[in-house]
Amino acid sequence: MDMKVQAAKEIVFEMNELFHTRKLLASVVYDQLEGFGVDIACSILISYIPDDVNVISGRLINQEGVVCNFDINLADASKSEFEEEGELNWKPPQHTRSKPWDHEVIAKELFDTLSKCG
Repeated sequence: MDMKVQAAKEIVFEMNELFHTRKLLASVVYDQLEGFGVDIACSILISYIPDDVNVISGRLINQEGVVCNFDINLADASKSEFEEEGELNWKPPQHTRSKPWDHEVIAKELFDTLSKCG
């Protein structure tokens, strides 16, 4: 396996291990995501980034296989946003412009192997 792919897989797997055990982000993020209907244990985090002093932005695949974008306001939940982008339509990287080391590609593969929620 390509070193670049392996390194990216390790990052996504470790990030999701911390996400599922609620050790990656502030508890308010998990609370708000659950308020939007996300089952933390059965969802896969694609990416996240601090977007402001009080905002965490990110993408995830929810328990139903829907790709979602979120902006969680840590100080004021009423300013948080959550949007479903669409159904998970996985295609191998050779059939898309995605690279095999893209976090979204790896997250989709991880979602497909997530057996505890299927």
